[in-house]
Amino acid sequence: MKLNKSLIGWMMYDFANSAFTTIIVSVVYSVYFVHNVVSGNSGYGEMLWGRAIGISMAMVAVSAPILGAVADYSRAKKRLLFVNCYLTVIFTALLYFVKAGDVFIGMLFFIVANFGFNSANVFYDSFLPDIAKPEDIGRVSGYGWALGYIGGLVSLGYTLLLLKYNVRWVFPAIAVHFFVFPCLPFSGSRNTVVPQPELTTLGLPGNGSPFPSNIFANCPSLRDSSSAISSTMMGSRR
Repeated sequence: MKLNKSLIGWMMYDFANSAFTTIIVSVVYSVYFVHNVVSGNSGYGEMLWGRAIGISMAMVAVSAPILGAVADYSRAKKRLLFVNCYLTVIFTALLYFVKAGDVFIGMLFFIVANFGFNSANVFYDSFLPDIAKPEDIGRVSGYGWALGYIGGLVSLGYTLLLLKYNVRWVFPAIAVHFFVFPCLPFSGSRNTVVPQPELTTLGLPGNGSPFPSNIFANCPSLRDSSSAISSTMMGSRR
């Protein structure tokens, strides 16, 4: 297997996004939200955190088939990947402004960031068959997975230093991490276009309303979205 810019960029994206799952979802912001932002009665913060996760993942479940179909048929896969990546970066950085009592914006900013993160993963996963040979897919995926663990450990390292000063500094630091490492190297990855399927008629015979009922057939992004959503619902991949 010969490494090229696209493969390295794909693997570095895993290095970057592990910082979000490790620090924001699992270790720091989840605890900060429950105990500092919400506080109050025991269990109330956990309930709100669970609802924020549920709402963001429901949004992904609803939008992923539509966005996946659009990406596969319109040369927009990489564009949609980075739109969602930037969405995650912006709203992760905005978590800095969430203070004690800011329950609504604390949930809102996280919901949008987590939605962007998981939506981006749909397109990220679908890139692998485009940039790697079939016999190399497992190896490239394994290298990306390994870099993801390293990225998570690196983010934990500087997070421990920032926690000594101000916990809220951690959130823009993670945003910078997520911006720098995937956006620069992955910019060279290429798009592929799946041929447009023929339109079929949906509904009762003779209704005369053509609708692309098979628009989701042969959509790589849609197929990848199901595994991405289910794995996130069960917990972080790390």
